[in-house]
Amino acid sequence: MGPTYYTPRATKGPAWRWTEAEQLQSVRSRRLLEIFDEHVRRACHYLQLCCRGEAGGRRAKALYPALAMAEAINNDPAGLSN
Repeated sequence: MGPTYYTPRATKGPAWRWTEAEQLQSVRSRRLLEIFDEHVRRACHYLQLCCRGEAGGRRAKALYPALAMAEAINNDPAGLSN
């Protein structure tokens, strides 16, 4: 039997990209971020923008509406808000 390879999803769970992005949001090196896939880089940029106050949050929502909606749904305990 050949070697077994584990994907990040298998070892870190379904939210692994978001977890990686949260850990990388303070990283300013584009070169380091290049090793991650586009989804991690976009989530990281979204989180970086959100940390820049109200204007940054609005820009993040405008650039990444799907991430903004997913975060809103995740943060809503009843799952009912828009």
